[in-house]
Amino acid sequence: MNKITLSLLISAAVFNGYAHANIAEPILFKGVDPLAMSDSTGYHQSQLNTYWADQDILKGANSISKARDTAKTNNVTRVGVIDGGFLNTPELPFVDGYSFIGTEGYTANFDTPISDRGEHCDIGHGNMVASLIGANPQGDGVKGVADVELVAARALKCSEAKVEDLTAAIKWLSGQEVPGVPLISEPVDVINMSLTLRNTMCGGDVQDAIRVAQDKGITFVAAQGNRGVNYETGLPKDCPGVIGVGSNQLDGYKSGFSNFDVNVDIVAYGDRLSLPTIVDSNNDGALDYTETAGTSLSTPLVTGTIALMLNENPDLTPTEIITILKQSTGKPMVGEAGSGFLNYSCDNGYCGYGVLNAYEAMLQMRKLSEEGVALKSPLAGECDVEFYLDTLGGSIDVCSMGEFKLNDHVTSDNTKIEVYKVSSLDSLDVAGAELVTDTTNGKLMLPNVGNELFAYRMCEKNFVDEYHCFSDELTPLTVSNLEKPHQCNL
Repeated sequence: MNKITLSLLISAAVFNGYAHANIAEPILFKGVDPLAMSDSTGYHQSQLNTYWADQDILKGANSISKARDTAKTNNVTRVGVIDGGFLNTPELPFVDGYSFIGTEGYTANFDTPISDRGEHCDIGHGNMVASLIGANPQGDGVKGVADVELVAARALKCSEAKVEDLTAAIKWLSGQEVPGVPLISEPVDVINMSLTLRNTMCGGDVQDAIRVAQDKGITFVAAQGNRGVNYETGLPKDCPGVIGVGSNQLDGYKSGFSNFDVNVDIVAYGDRLSLPTIVDSNNDGALDYTETAGTSLSTPLVTGTIALMLNENPDLTPTEIITILKQSTGKPMVGEAGSGFLNYSCDNGYCGYGVLNAYEAMLQMRKLSEEGVALKSPLAGECDVEFYLDTLGGSIDVCSMGEFKLNDHVTSDNTKIEVYKVSSLDSLDVAGAELVTDTTNGKLMLPNVGNELFAYRMCEKNFVDEYHCFSDELTPLTVSNLEKPHQCNL
């Protein structure tokens, strides 16, 4: 069996200082001292005061509270969670599920066996992750980012798994056939994978399964890992189109344990949370809580934000979702060499496009729903437009230029944007389009934007620094809302 790094750090009940541990082997949850939950502990209030808070108050907060308060529910998003350590509870009901543990035989009973519950094996990694996505308990317990239908796919047993079991879980959740397993009643919309198969390259059946699911409109989100290292190969985070999530602190710096490299797409808070286990250590009928940290916990916050968007606009494509997330991130904190924060800094693309901002993502989603992915004039918002026109107008027709931008503060080159001319919006396949330009720094300029039709797609680096595009279908760029300075209309 392949070793799995569950992207989670478990700390003792008394938290003395910062958790710096690097996880080099699967977490077996040794020495855990669970925190018993009481009605007066105030877990949800803690969420509201920390990572659910507004990002303009706490640099590393994710503005989830405001996003939830303004969210509209026109649809119920189905979220698949591929993990281990599941237990169906009143506080965390799964609407469907299946177990893909080959050594036990695939079965519809996805609850973790009693023999595997506890510090020697699994205290409930899957339930912790699912709680952050969509738990809705009574009282002041941990609440999820969105109201969703949760679907469990158990593919880990005691922090170990086979690649073929992970592949089967992906296929089943996305409505693909798995021999000997009934088709899922309805494919999911998003798949959360808070796990990493270290030193395992993306390819073969698992990459094919992800590609087929993406073509069906399913978005994938995966944890980057907790070893505090600058890149290591691993499934599924390195597969093209999978949103790779790192962890940040509330001050906006990268968490010390979080992996960092240009393959990180976004970071979210994962530094210190109390979450429910599947263990009742004192047999009082109440499941224990434990204090945790890790990119495993950052990942479901991104997944939950995607679910909020899909609840309001179920027609969003994976490319549009990735665009929205990257355009809406907050600027992370950057340390200077010698400051003591270098390994915790978000410079050189270590934090991808920035810190998750759920509220800004909702605003961007609504704008996209109304206008499409819009090109803008590079002069829009400039103070001295006449200077640009006088200086550059003779050699460059700046009034005919359009700008497509993901984010101002990105320095990562993991994402490549390719822009094409298309003959019609009914023909959005790359095979029939003309490549115009591409970029690897998050923004590009298009010359001579007139009546022509443009569309784009995104590509990402693989483990050998080759760009792979995760769809042959292009996403339209709209020019009808191209905002030009008034001087351009004179």
